[in-house]
Amino acid sequence: MYDPFPASRRAALDADLIPFGWNERIASGFTRFEHTTTIPGRVIRVDRGGFLAVTGRGPVSCIPSTTEEGRPVTGDWVALRDVPGYGIDLAGILPR
Repeated sequence: MYDPFPASRRAALDADLIPFGWNERIASGFTRFEHTTTIPGRVIRVDRGGFLAVTGRGPVSCIPSTTEEGRPVTGDWVALRDVPGYGIDLAGILPR
């Protein structure tokens, strides 16, 4: 399976999120996604057409999505996945 976010880069990507509030408590909420092809991000803007999240690789535009946790709001930590041919999609919202 294609992994756009290889595990070898995830630790470095996560460290890049420290200025946005990434810490051990938030990282522990991400453990349910650690064996997937997702990366963490923090929602910095929400619009009708999707949302903008900052990740370890920079800001990314995400398609509008809803999960069992609902829709993301500004400030949420989220798990994101790259869906080839579709865009960056929401895999889940970490506990608030």
